[in-house]
Amino acid sequence: MTNKVRIAFGALLAVSCLAPLYSQGGGQTWWVNKTKGGVYQAPMRPLWKLSELKAKYSGRNNWSEQIIKDPEQDATYNSAAPSTKFPRRLHPDTHTLFVVIAGEMHFTIEGQQPVVASRGSIVNILKSTVFSYEMGGTQNALWVEVNPNNYKTVYPSDDPPPPAAPGAEVVKVAFNHTPASYTPPNQVHWNLFEAAAKCEQAGAKVNEDHLFANPLYGFADPNDPLNTCGGRGAAGGGRGGRGGGAARGDAAAGGRGARGTATASFNPNSVF
Repeated sequence: MTNKVRIAFGALLAVSCLAPLYSQGGGQTWWVNKTKGGVYQAPMRPLWKLSELKAKYSGRNNWSEQIIKDPEQDATYNSAAPSTKFPRRLHPDTHTLFVVIAGEMHFTIEGQQPVVASRGSIVNILKSTVFSYEMGGTQNALWVEVNPNNYKTVYPSDDPPPPAAPGAEVVKVAFNHTPASYTPPNQVHWNLFEAAAKCEQAGAKVNEDHLFANPLYGFADPNDPLNTCGGRGAAGGGRGGRGGGAARGDAAAGGRGARGTATASFNPNSVF
């Protein structure tokens, strides 16, 4: 490891799998189409680099790139300049997850206190909840938005109608809505760096229908001076916590750096 701190955000969806069918005791058997595993269909790829996205959209502040699109999930990597506003909207049947990479985002969410999200934030919008958001601060905001595949978006009719999607027209519909309720471990907003400063455990922060997010963080060198939470005995210790397994290196001068190999300096402003 060259970085002292490893940070990973996962926005994973519950994937239903169709197991192979086997004949058991003379039961009926069926033919089914089975796709090959390990094949990345466009637009998906094993790794997306932010530097490549910035180069692709050079000279543009506002852009959106589809990075995952499969039968289960729909994820986009997004950028927007300060003061950019996204009007009120609602997803009738599905939840929405935002992972903030850089900048500042201000969320107005029905039934909740205003949310100011920054680098390291996870924002969980429940289904049937009206929400809007806009960019704050002085730099472009970067975020990943994750939805279940085939999600729908509607907009209040007392606001201007949205642009028509390709091959569609905008029409007015009528239905009543009731915002869903948060149940643990779900919460409207969680921030990695705020939690780390308090030595809080990570663990699952979003566990909804078809959406799951489990942030992981820890120190490559548990004896790093920045690791104020200590090792496994601290509130944030152990797997997923800021201590990250300090017990292995306590006795002999510094965990993974014990054999004299110095780890590189960590840049706390790096983009993960």
